[in-house]
Amino acid sequence: MEVKQNPFSFYDFLGYFVPGSLFVYLLISIASHSAIKDSALLKFINISELKGVELYTPLILLSYISGHFINFLSAMTVEKHLNWMYGFPSKTLLGIYQDSYFTSGVDSKKKNSVRVIVAFLLLPISAIDFFVNYALGVKGLVNKELDTMMKTIIRQKITLILSSSAGLDSPAEEPARDTNYFLYLYHYALENSKNHAPKMQNYVALFGLMRTLTFYFVILFWVATWHMIYSNAGMLATIITLLTIIFISYIFYLSFIKFYRRFTLEALMAAAVAYSSKDNS
Repeated sequence: MEVKQNPFSFYDFLGYFVPGSLFVYLLISIASHSAIKDSALLKFINISELKGVELYTPLILLSYISGHFINFLSAMTVEKHLNWMYGFPSKTLLGIYQDSYFTSGVDSKKKNSVRVIVAFLLLPISAIDFFVNYALGVKGLVNKELDTMMKTIIRQKITLILSSSAGLDSPAEEPARDTNYFLYLYHYALENSKNHAPKMQNYVALFGLMRTLTFYFVILFWVATWHMIYSNAGMLATIITLLTIIFISYIFYLSFIKFYRRFTLEALMAAAVAYSSKDNS
């Protein structure tokens, strides 16, 4: 069986190790500034017998493991927030939008409570998102759909792929609004368009890195807020520090959106081209 991707590629390691190492450094800084003398992490760092490889190897492993942890948390918060705010890129690129950040229907109270908690945790980016989308009404600046010709071509190919795979006699009019058809299209593209696979995997690594760094700077925002209150910092210094962190976190958030959309578009195009090639052969 052909192996299509090295499970421990440079991009995967970079995506976990970089944010993980930043997170470990943040933990060390928190322990130092809060004067936690008995911190297990500080005791580990201060052990004089551990030098060179003996010290750095455990820290590298800890950073890599921490990277997996915050990568998972970023997927459960930053990515969820994006999909709730704008909708899945596989749909918005084709002009299929959702109505509101909050949901309705069965279990809506429970779901909306979770969304409120996530929005509060991601306050540095969610506040700007809500202002841009609902106060200014310029969601299209971040969530721009494809032009009419591209939308028509991709929609036609998607409906043909899904209809033929489902064994339907006639294709549906358009991709189903309430189904996650992208899961099937992505695997279809991987199986039938090998030339696009490396590029898609690179986009996955890049948007994963940007998403995790976004979450890291959100954590840094809350840590900085706590530190400013704890140290009785001046008002001007507090405002400048927090606004700088908010700006950086939102830049990484926009980068995450950019690479997430590019990955989605690459997968949609790969599936459409692959189907056209099979249909013409």
